[in-house]
Amino acid sequence: MSKQKEIFFLLPNLNGGGAERVVLNLMSALDKRKYTCKLILLNNSGEYCSNIDSQDIIDLKKREGILKYLVYFKLLFAIWKYKPDILFSSMFGLNSIVSLFKPLLPKYTKLIVRETGVISKRENVSCIMNSLCKVSLRKSDNVIAQSSDMLDDLVSNYNVPRDRIIKIFNPIDVVTIQKLQNCESTIIFDSNKYNLLTIGKFEKQKGYEELIRSFSRFAHNTNYHLHIVGRGSLKPHYEQLIDQLRLQHHVTLYNFVDNPYAILNRADMFLSSSHWEGFPNAVLEALCCGLPVLANNYKGGISEIINNSNGIIIDMYDGEVLENAIKLAQSKKWNTELIILDCIANYKLEKIIVDYEKLFQ
Repeated sequence: MSKQKEIFFLLPNLNGGGAERVVLNLMSALDKRKYTCKLILLNNSGEYCSNIDSQDIIDLKKREGILKYLVYFKLLFAIWKYKPDILFSSMFGLNSIVSLFKPLLPKYTKLIVRETGVISKRENVSCIMNSLCKVSLRKSDNVIAQSSDMLDDLVSNYNVPRDRIIKIFNPIDVVTIQKLQNCESTIIFDSNKYNLLTIGKFEKQKGYEELIRSFSRFAHNTNYHLHIVGRGSLKPHYEQLIDQLRLQHHVTLYNFVDNPYAILNRADMFLSSSHWEGFPNAVLEALCCGLPVLANNYKGGISEIINNSNGIIIDMYDGEVLENAIKLAQSKKWNTELIILDCIANYKLEKIIVDYEKLFQ
């Protein structure tokens, strides 16, 4: 039997986001006969810490202030100490820094970076970071793009050679989702309402301000209720906006929940209002629960996921368009079983892991 390959996954922390969930899914699904995995964290913190054995974590204990930059020397030291076959980085910004260090890594350590969105569409990216992406990402051995939008962006705007880019969809853990979706939900919906649900970080990229303003143009005279689940610094701003628009009886904000699948299982429709994405995990998980999706027409995989049988893509920031789309969705007879089966066929972890193992060979 050939020697096991050692893969070190790299993340800043284990906050409850899509990139973290994808990495944990990959670590659990890789063939243990072929691969041994460790997770390097700049800081061992976040909602998903309980989802992984502490023995599989290398915590670099990133410090605050000017001393925070020492963490990258700790990272290089750890890589040279353990000399993994593959270093797999999966977070914007960190990917570029690690790629810049590629000449300093052991020659036999393959560097793979997985970008998490369409970089050119990101807000608040400094000129320095944008330039760093253009210079450094092409130094990695491979860059993973989850969607055609991401792939085109990397080639056209960030100088990454096409032959180094591997397109692999995000995986969903169907077994876990189906197990947890029937659990008791911590959030109770009014069954007399048409319950619209969205899940994501309270940040500008998710388009929640535009969604709330668009929704406010018609919500008062309907039985629609918009539920937004997440965490982030903009929550107080959204609460103030809801009060300002007098939507207290039509929009509710909730904190991060450990089991979003039980909530997805009880909603009527999922909304994805983002400005951009990479390949939205929340949308895939909603479909896996049989929930049709109403999505904004953004860059980042949504046009590859949504079709006539599982959802509708619109300009969600136009109130009239949003209202008409919700009415259409409410009146349409969705085939829940077909939505689930189509999602599982395309994105189940067992299928996607095959693509990753081909890359890791």
